[in-house]
Amino acid sequence: MGGDFAPEAAVKGAVMALEAVGADSRIVLFGDERRIREVLAAEGCPAERFDIVPTTEVIEMGDHPAKAFQTKTDSSITVGFACLARGAVDGSTGAMMVGSMYAVKPIE
Repeated sequence: MGGDFAPEAAVKGAVMALEAVGADSRIVLFGDERRIREVLAAEGCPAERFDIVPTTEVIEMGDHPAKAFQTKTDSSITVGFACLARGAVDGSTGAMMVGSMYAVKPIE
C-alpha cells in the first residue's frame, strides 16, 4: 500500500469508507499487514472488518515502473492487480486504465 503518507492515508480512508459500503461488501487492503493493523488499531477499528492481503515489497519512486511491476511481484499494486485479473476482488479495470491515462499521464 504505497503513496504519499502510506499506509496511514489509505487505511484511514478505508475506515471512513466502511460507512458507505453495504454490510454485504468487504474492503480489501493490500500491503504491509503489521503496519495496516497498527493504523487500524490507532483508529479504533477492528481489523476483522477488512480483508487484509499481506505483501512484502514496495515499488519506490525511483524504480522504473514497468520493470518494478515485473520484478516486485509481491508489491501491493502487483498483487492487487493479480487479484483483480483472476476475479478475487471486484473493480473496474477500465476506469483504472482511463484514470491512470488522464490523471497521471503516460511516462515519457
